[in-house]
Amino acid sequence: MPLTDREKRILQEIERNLAHEDPGAARGARRTPQEDSHRRIRLGIALFVVGLVTLVVFFIVRHTLIGLGAFGLMVSGLFLAVGGTTALANDKLNSMQSKERTIGAFRRWERAMRDRFKRS
Repeated sequence: MPLTDREKRILQEIERNLAHEDPGAARGARRTPQEDSHRRIRLGIALFVVGLVTLVVFFIVRHTLIGLGAFGLMVSGLFLAVGGTTALANDKLNSMQSKERTIGAFRRWERAMRDRFKRS
């Protein structure tokens, strides 16, 4: 259901007030799910790289806790990056499925019309 002009003005006023009072929260409210997924991917890659550098330090120092920390950072980075890519892929798949449903419905209708007029 579309918003009325009055409701749109009220929402714009609320957004302006929020941006004035708390700019950080206003930026967070404007983020899209795709931006969040991209952010997770970047953070995951960064964690993985930090873990890899820490792993090199472990091979130099030979301290077990550093090695465990490196492993934990790398695994955490991989989970974040894979989770972000999965979310992006699911969004893309959902949009493709809705298009395919529409195309499939049209093709079924077209086939029914062709069959109907072939018999006549």
